[in-house]
Amino acid sequence: MKRIMLDMDGVLTDFDCWIEQFNGRKENGKCDWNKIKPIGSRFWAEMPWLEEGRILYQMLLDLMQKLDIEIGILSAIRFQCGKDGKMTWLQKNCPEIKDSNIIICDKGVEKWKYATTNDILVDDNSEIIELYKKNIGNAIIFTTAKETIETIKRVII
Repeated sequence: MKRIMLDMDGVLTDFDCWIEQFNGRKENGKCDWNKIKPIGSRFWAEMPWLEEGRILYQMLLDLMQKLDIEIGILSAIRFQCGKDGKMTWLQKNCPEIKDSNIIICDKGVEKWKYATTNDILVDDNSEIIELYKKNIGNAIIFTTAKETIETIKRVII
């Protein structure tokens, strides 16, 4: 059985918008973890959906009814409060995903170490996509829900 492994930040959730809500961006454009980490698990637990991510998730739920696939999460954050917050978000927003299909590792560049050859990663980070392809196989860069679903269908069927 194929498993579609979704990243959270930038695929399902609107990480960039949420950082702005907390003035959590450095001048160089990167996340200022010194401002974000003290917020605790609430930062991740209350993050809004990325609208294209919500559409993608609904499309995948529909696809699950037609094809022999499962939906999973392969996300990364090095802070325990981040892991806890992401789990809270998933329980609230994606109850259809089995706990056994949720992996939250420490580093995005190590996502490929937690996957199997039956997994297809959907991520917004091209560096992670390339590492995943090099080490495991199928990975899709997230652009829009429609484009991502079309690519998933081509890979699976």
